[in-house]
Amino acid sequence: MTWPGMELWRPHVGLVAWPPRDYYNPSDPKAGRPVVVIKVLSGERACIVVTRTSGIETIRRGDIVHQADAALGCDRPGWGQAYRHYRVQFSAFDDEETRKYTKIDEDTLSRIIRAYEEQP
Repeated sequence: MTWPGMELWRPHVGLVAWPPRDYYNPSDPKAGRPVVVIKVLSGERACIVVTRTSGIETIRRGDIVHQADAALGCDRPGWGQAYRHYRVQFSAFDDEETRKYTKIDEDTLSRIIRAYEEQP
């Protein structure tokens, strides 16, 4: 929770976090999944995130492979899905239920951003 006059924690590009699904997609059948910040919109106090899945039943052409990485809370290989991008308010990253991790590796991040930018 953020108090009046206190500044919100500002996410950065490449940050991997596990926010509650209500912040990015309330209809997601999974209670939570990792997201990676691919764009920060400072003036709007929001960012664009892309979700990651480890469910092979939802893989699509163009998804970005990401190996298991315990430092990011990802215990299985997965895929960044650029077509599943969402606008998330900075306040989501201040929620005590949101687990924040470190930055995803530069190669995977650049491939996810490129896939996002190539979306129709």
